[in-house]
Amino acid sequence: MKRSMKKLLALALIAALLVSVMSMAAYAAAPRVPVICVTGELPIEVYREDGSSYIPTEGPADEIMNEAIKELVPVFLKAMLTNNYDEWSRRALEKLTPIYDEIRPNLDGSLPANTGINYSWSPETMADPVSADYYYTYTFDYRISPLDAAEGLRTFIDAVKAKTGSDKVALISRCGSTSLGAAYLYKYGADDLTSLTFFSSSLLGVPYADTMLGGRVVIPGDMLYHFVACQNPLASFNERLNEFAKAVLYALNENASADDVINLVLRVYDKVKDSFVSPFLRSYYAVCPNFVATVNDSYERYRNFIFPTDELKQEYAVLLAKTDEYHYNVQQKLGELFTAARDGGVPVNFVVVYGEPSENVNGERTRLVGDELTDACYQSMGATVPFYAHTLEESYISERTAAGFGKYISPDKMIDASTCLFPDNTWFIRNLRHEFSGQDVIALFKAIAWTEDMTVFADPAFPQFLNARPDHSGFDPAQETNPNDINPDDYKPEMNNAMGFLARVIAFYAKLITRFAGMIAAVRNIAA
Repeated sequence: MKRSMKKLLALALIAALLVSVMSMAAYAAAPRVPVICVTGELPIEVYREDGSSYIPTEGPADEIMNEAIKELVPVFLKAMLTNNYDEWSRRALEKLTPIYDEIRPNLDGSLPANTGINYSWSPETMADPVSADYYYTYTFDYRISPLDAAEGLRTFIDAVKAKTGSDKVALISRCGSTSLGAAYLYKYGADDLTSLTFFSSSLLGVPYADTMLGGRVVIPGDMLYHFVACQNPLASFNERLNEFAKAVLYALNENASADDVINLVLRVYDKVKDSFVSPFLRSYYAVCPNFVATVNDSYERYRNFIFPTDELKQEYAVLLAKTDEYHYNVQQKLGELFTAARDGGVPVNFVVVYGEPSENVNGERTRLVGDELTDACYQSMGATVPFYAHTLEESYISERTAAGFGKYISPDKMIDASTCLFPDNTWFIRNLRHEFSGQDVIALFKAIAWTEDMTVFADPAFPQFLNARPDHSGFDPAQETNPNDINPDDYKPEMNNAMGFLARVIAFYAKLITRFAGMIAAVRNIAA
């Protein structure tokens, strides 16, 4: 029996080795079409005359924020007591908007002198194809419209083609640069491309940007708890405070009062959103077209919230013409653009990341399974996914399986890829951080670019559902449970000690306060 088992094990190992060797042989024999990966956003720098530079939104911003907090906290407390936030909004704008004075785009969409990103290239310094392994990276200044940035990308593509002697390239864009990949396709078509791949896509929007620029903050209580529990944002500041915050949020959720407490906070937001939030966003983020490209569902709200008057709309007419063109001609027509490219022989692929709670809990869509930035449905253009910390209903899975779509259900029962725009060309990676892009990801990019007729079924090394190894040495086929899965239940705070008791007391009084505040509001409405 033992000898038989050894033989079976040996055969299995030989088979696995042969598959691996055959895969590598095919990979090695594939024509080396140059791959261009457009990376995510880089911080904006200001260049001094002596050649040095600094990032206004980092060190200098911290100093401004620390000084502003000292001055504005008493003003805010007074505003809460008087229910008048005008003075606070005025002084907050005076203190905080200077952070962006040097890097704010001009009204005509051009950029201020002596600012930019830490990236440059030239045909002379571009690496030769062999030393670069036919893999090149490109990035752009997110303050400009992706439609304007497309011209620079085209110049880079032409340079790579000349350097490598290739007629075409495989284009990959990730995160905030996915708008550039779509804009390039819209402006120049797919004649220069062998394939187009979107990684951790923000094409359909980013929840926190969509709601923030649309003037409506939504904070789901359960996701706020998951964020604090799993990400430990206060741990570096004070571990006991971090654990206490977990306990309070957990108790609030268990007491079904977290959303009520958050709504009280949002009432303050409603008081200052027009006098502070809108002009503050207009001082930078809301006038950077590529940041605006992460707004989708709330685009019309964005136009009216950030530019509430005809005078402001006229003042920013050039900017709005750029954001309008991208939103209506590209973002709203992505399905048509991608389908036309695919039908013309250029595959369009998506690589989706999921497994962690959102780091930005502003927006209802943060409840959906996704990564730290956006949900898996939006990243994949249509995957069916449940709320974070949940799985798809068994009845749904049975129904889809009976209909012949069982092969598209992930082993962890969190993804149904059959509803994606292109199910056979959409990969899902669990337990990969949003901002991480190492050799394991690059290997997948190259496999997609260099494998003929590449689909999720073409290469055993890269099936549709993958799990990132903790050391990022590669991927394994995803399982029902994976060694590095985040299990939200593992992060539940201990509630049977003094801290847990105090958290429950706070949750109880929070519920009383929210009910009392609701009664006061009702009386005010009647009196009005």
